[in-house]
Amino acid sequence: MRGRHLLVAIRCAALVVATLHVAHAEAPPSTRSRLTLRVGSEVSFPPFALGDPGGQPSGFTAELWNAVALEAGLETRYRVEPFQDLLAEFRRGDLDVLINLAHSQERASFAAFSVPHVTMNGALFVRKGDRRIRSVADLRGRSIFVLAGDLAQDWAVTQGWAKQLVPVDVTANAMHRLAAGDGDAMLIGKLVGLKTLADEKITNVESVGPPLDGFVQRFCFAVHRDDPELLARINDALAVVRTDGTYDRIYLRWFGALTPSLLDDPAVRRYAGAGGLLAVLAALAFVRESWLRRRLAASSSLRDAMLESTADGILVVDRSTRITFANRQFLKLWHIPPELLAVRDDRKLLAHVLEQLADPAAFRARVEELYARPGDESFDVVHFRDGRVFERYSKPQTLEGRIVGRVWSFRDVTARAVAEDQVRSLNANLEAQVGSRTAALTTANESLRESRERFREIAETIEEVFWVAAPRRERMIYVSPAFERVWGRSIASLYENPGSFLDAIHPDDRTRVAERLGFGCAMDPCDAEYRVVRPDGSERWVWDRGFPVLDPTTGGTSHFVGVALDVTERRALTEAVTLHGRQAQLLADVGECLIEDRPMSEVLDRCATAMVRHLDAAFARVWVLDHDTRTLVLRASAGLYTHLDGAHARISLDSPLKIGRIAADHAAHRSDDLQHDAAIGDPEWARREGLVAFAGYPLIVEDEVEGVLAMFSRRPIPESADATLEAAARVIGLGIARQRAEETLRQLAENLERRVDERTAELAATNTALRRSQALFEQFMTHSPAIAFLKDAGGRFAYVNDAFLAQLSSGRPAPPWRGKSEGELWPGRSASSTRCASATRVCSRRGAPRWPRSASPDPTARAPGSPAASRCRCRKARRCSPAWRSTSPSASASRSSSCSRRRWRRSDASRGAWPTTSTTCSP
Repeated sequence: MRGRHLLVAIRCAALVVATLHVAHAEAPPSTRSRLTLRVGSEVSFPPFALGDPGGQPSGFTAELWNAVALEAGLETRYRVEPFQDLLAEFRRGDLDVLINLAHSQERASFAAFSVPHVTMNGALFVRKGDRRIRSVADLRGRSIFVLAGDLAQDWAVTQGWAKQLVPVDVTANAMHRLAAGDGDAMLIGKLVGLKTLADEKITNVESVGPPLDGFVQRFCFAVHRDDPELLARINDALAVVRTDGTYDRIYLRWFGALTPSLLDDPAVRRYAGAGGLLAVLAALAFVRESWLRRRLAASSSLRDAMLESTADGILVVDRSTRITFANRQFLKLWHIPPELLAVRDDRKLLAHVLEQLADPAAFRARVEELYARPGDESFDVVHFRDGRVFERYSKPQTLEGRIVGRVWSFRDVTARAVAEDQVRSLNANLEAQVGSRTAALTTANESLRESRERFREIAETIEEVFWVAAPRRERMIYVSPAFERVWGRSIASLYENPGSFLDAIHPDDRTRVAERLGFGCAMDPCDAEYRVVRPDGSERWVWDRGFPVLDPTTGGTSHFVGVALDVTERRALTEAVTLHGRQAQLLADVGECLIEDRPMSEVLDRCATAMVRHLDAAFARVWVLDHDTRTLVLRASAGLYTHLDGAHARISLDSPLKIGRIAADHAAHRSDDLQHDAAIGDPEWARREGLVAFAGYPLIVEDEVEGVLAMFSRRPIPESADATLEAAARVIGLGIARQRAEETLRQLAENLERRVDERTAELAATNTALRRSQALFEQFMTHSPAIAFLKDAGGRFAYVNDAFLAQLSSGRPAPPWRGKSEGELWPGRSASSTRCASATRVCSRRGAPRWPRSASPDPTARAPGSPAASRCRCRKARRCSPAWRSTSPSASASRSSSCSRRRWRRSDASRGAWPTTSTTCSP
């Protein structure tokens, strides 16, 4: 079956070729307006331009221009001169076209550029075996060959190598000098360099390293800015040359030896039959309808490919809400059956999708409002019952200034993924639509303008960057306007230099993206997330997804269709959440370290390690202040440096070093340009270690500095980390202060414990002596023949000795005496008849007691030695009657005669000396 299809395709192709020859032969010369142009081509820039001054040029660009000029009906008068001379003549107006001018922002000020015909990456060439130079990072201080006026020279100047450059006029001369050892390297487009080495048979020079970041040449046909009609004519002819295969034949002739070909791929031959049939059908349509309709077919094909490959669901309705277009992604997002779409009634579609929505009434009201106000644009967020969330954007569709319908765009933001089978089935869908697309060519110029306008409206509606590129990205076919918003570069610059797409990617992501996005002509869908560096130095995160589109004639990759979305805000939010979590974990780890009962050095070392781990620091250190010497002592270091000795082990508060100043000034110090910070004593050390940021904080507790916390980083420290570092400094300062306080308390406790032990020993000795003294006293009182007793303040007996008990009992059991008064022990004696009742002591000679003759109550009297006892007077009894032995001490006292007086000294009472004669004491 395939063989038969291939045979039919070959026969049809032969018929078409014959028809085309007849059509061209029959076309009258008057149908093309001939225009003679002054065209400039370089003397020597192989394989693009070759030739002698004043002669005819050759090379890829010259041959391509001849084909384009023939298609556009342009006459050419060449000038072959050095590039700098051609550029000067073009700027003066002496030349109309430069056929090999690389696009740049500076050149765009005086030239208008066609779609790039070749994109060439810059490369670095060195002598083989020269291991000193393996990438552009090794070029500092080396002599570098560049073509005078070439973009390589401009790019090298931006890298700061202006003084190292050696400009030359001819690439071959520079390569020979480099091979001979004159100079170190050459910067040139890779294809030009390889072609020169092959033509000149130079074998000891090679290309090293990846493509140069920022050096990509997008070669175009350049005309003057005030001639847009000529530019459009050239672009149209170039599109035809690309479509009919002329471009590919020329490209393979000049670059086939330098780049791999797909023509020998078995997969290409396998699909040649179906591709040939499509080519025959397309060619028949071109012959039947005209060159303008061929352009419409290319535009419609590109439009449909873009609409079907985008991740958005697109719906287009006319003023009467009749559906004029809906892509398959729209049907998939809304779960719409094909038979319902065939009705082409948006009202019925609306009724079908309302049951999926969380708030169908609001959705319907908004749709009705936009239909009632056709000129309004809208952006809304739509919520579904199953949890999905769509972004909806709608704007009017205009044609030649009038509103002809409305474009709806829906994006599923709950899962930014596009089914891979959309692209795989793209070719099959295009084959199925060949017939309908061919019939659409009958709409002529107005249909073409409408198609372009519709395409433009849809492309500007979506927020993603939609792009279409050649298989190896050597040229860009289409880029949507959103590219300028995300990349910060003009679309014209991307057309001029397709390699700038890769050059704008961050160097750390470039190699990975080139592999992921199929820059080597991959055959499968691919995606990547990477950073884009704008011209102003700002960075944006982009999520990019590309799909290969197969060439139906060869089976290989015809072009790539891709969608790129700016995800900077989402990425920033994710990083902020991650950073916040790491900072919170840092504070948690620091707090956990400080509450553990560990030595101070171990605690601080764990805190420094936590800072390195959670804040991605190069190294972190903690100094603790010795208050006695006013010196900061390095107690912890983690990360790049872990030693605690060296020049920064001890830093005085009077030192000019930044650590000492932080502690002395009680103020933090931050720097994100450490290598140029005046407070850094050794900036060369910072450059050598790659350190770019520093943050130091004093450890302050109640206005007292306890130390300094410092962190060094190889990347800028985020501002959000300031509060975390300050909090960590406070916590670490409190931990140090707590450790100091605990050390002081331990010392005080040890001193107190020692003093308590000493006092306890003293008290034990005193108690021992007291117990010994008390035992002697009790033995003395117990065995004393004298009566002794002790009364409390109420006159009740608290203590009596054995002599008192013997006297009280008189041979009988002694009555209870404790807590009794004299009146209770001797009921016949009244308390009022006794003087010094509470402090009377009765002494006897040979054990005979004598009671006082008279006494008055004195409750303040005490035992001998008390103030009251010392004021008593003692009388010696002269006559004593035997009646004293009676049970009434008062009766005995009444019979006593007067006694002679003598003083009883206080010292006698205090020594416990009692008179040997019977005495009575009275106040």
